Amino acid sequence: MNINLLKPTLALFCILNAFTMNAQWTSKIPQTKDTVWIYYNKVIDANTVWMGGPQYSFQDSVGGPGNFISMYSTSDGGANWKYKKFNLDTADAPFLSSITGIDGSNGWATVYLNNAGTNLVLKTIDGGLNWTTTAATTFLRPESFVNAISFKDAQNGIMMGDPSPLTDSTNDFFEIYRTTDGGTSWTRIAENKIPASLLGEYGTSGEFDRIGDKLWFVTSEGRLFYSTDGGQNWAVRVVGTGFASNLHFVDNMHGLCIAKDTNYSAIGSDIKYTEDGGTIWQHVKSPFVDSTYFWSVTLIPQSNYILTNHAASLQGAPYTTLITKDKGANWIVIGTSDGLANARFVSPSVGYGGEGVSMGQNHATKIFKYSGSPLSGLLTPTLLKADFAIYPNPTLNKMNVKIDLEKSSSLYMIINSPDGKLVWSKTILDTVKNFDEAIDLSFLATGTYILTISSPEGNLSKTFVKE
Repeated sequence: MNINLLKPTLALFCILNAFTMNAQWTSKIPQTKDTVWIYYNKVIDANTVWMGGPQYSFQDSVGGPGNFISMYSTSDGGANWKYKKFNLDTADAPFLSSITGIDGSNGWATVYLNNAGTNLVLKTIDGGLNWTTTAATTFLRPESFVNAISFKDAQNGIMMGDPSPLTDSTNDFFEIYRTTDGGTSWTRIAENKIPASLLGEYGTSGEFDRIGDKLWFVTSEGRLFYSTDGGQNWAVRVVGTGFASNLHFVDNMHGLCIAKDTNYSAIGSDIKYTEDGGTIWQHVKSPFVDSTYFWSVTLIPQSNYILTNHAASLQGAPYTTLITKDKGANWIVIGTSDGLANARFVSPSVGYGGEGVSMGQNHATKIFKYSGSPLSGLLTPTLLKADFAIYPNPTLNKMNVKIDLEKSSSLYMIINSPDGKLVWSKTILDTVKNFDEAIDLSFLATGTYILTISSPEGNLSKTFVKE
């Protein structure tokens, strides 16, 4: 039995994200009734996104995938989404293992038919409304399982699958194919070009990331395979001691993933961060002390801040969203919200995410676009240009906050305790240049707190004492 069938139960099942859903995100529902857990979110640029996932629902508090998979795409920045309910024989129990694209029209997806034990590689040229089978001579052995596909442009692509032998051999090695003619023909990468697989090692579905000719994927044994020449030659690094997932690079040097590491925790997974292209992976101290599940982890481009969130249970809400600016040394809660699955950013002000499925959910799956409103200032290291004063300090029950902005803007304000807990927030949607109000702090316990103000231009923080 292919061990890949277990992948959704941990790595994918736990990749769910959430943010403050007030002014920061707008949502659309591309379909009428289906609830889909969007496992994969490939943001190509600010306007182009490909997403996908399986039908998902809860029965008697137990969640599970359904009988179909769904594809979504946009080429106009999320103003309109194309939706395709993947029309396969439901008896085959289709599992979407990856989806990608190079623009708003040309996309690829890989599917494993669980009951049939076969793989499909699919292509679309109309934004995902119609899909055709391609690469018919790949991933045909009983051991084969296609994990991911990636294209640099319309001609140059790469596919990765689990270790499998050649026809006349019993020696397993990762099944990787390359095309230079847009997928008309595929050539398997030779065994001597790929580091040997470990006993029982397999790839992680959807975990293929690339920037130009640089490619990375992670495995069940905590290893990172990488190529710098478009997939012709591969090398390997160690990330952790066990299952790795959620791989994401924002540039050639900065990336993160989740990987089990018994040096830090006996069970569950740990956040790992690299700033040298994947040679050295640093452990990021988790913000969660009561759970080993990461519902989502993502890296913000440009600032390289790490954003993650936690849910009270595997059935969903409530969600808590946190960021760290210093690789986990300090975390602050920036909001609570609805479920948002596998968010990805192209900048601190542009991002997309799908929706996971929560217990008791009574609406069809939403797709979210980050609108770049006040919260975006928290995701950058830029200091807000403003005169910012709080008084009196120390204060008893009320504190005056006076803000004179250099440029009129909306505002987001939060108060955190020293350990990062969010104790108060306020959103000002109207564009303002001056803010002068007294905040009631009578509900706060005696102690030291941090007030942060944020606009799309940046953020500022001040510490105060509540007596």
